[in-house]
Amino acid sequence: MMPKTMDSATLQASCIAQISPLLEGVRQAHEGKIPQELLNNHYLLGYLWGMLSVSISRAHMEDEASRGRIMINVTAQLLQQEPQMIAVKLANLHQADDDLDYFEGISDGSDRLSAPHEGRREEVIYRLIHRLEPYC
Repeated sequence: MMPKTMDSATLQASCIAQISPLLEGVRQAHEGKIPQELLNNHYLLGYLWGMLSVSISRAHMEDEASRGRIMINVTAQLLQQEPQMIAVKLANLHQADDDLDYFEGISDGSDRLSAPHEGRREEVIYRLIHRLEPYC
């Protein structure tokens, strides 16, 4: 669990350290790079958003603008993209309201860190691995 008084830079670094290993197989398969087509994997984008949401909530960050900035910056860094591009992509996904992969990803990413039982956490880890297999 993260300490209650964490500044934005420390929280951002902590989130990156926690989530980055999820993408290690993809990076290894692509010589250290994240493939562009992974940006179209709405399930992954939702999964990252869900995990970040839980991590930032646990850090007791109340300021919505700071929360959003951290979520966008961490996602951009993890996917090796510009924050502005990630912000537009995520805003479009949020507004669409009908992308089931994205919203399933948010739920699964949240459950990875906060599910009440181990079976659900194992299920969402398996789902992510299955969704990333084509990129590895």
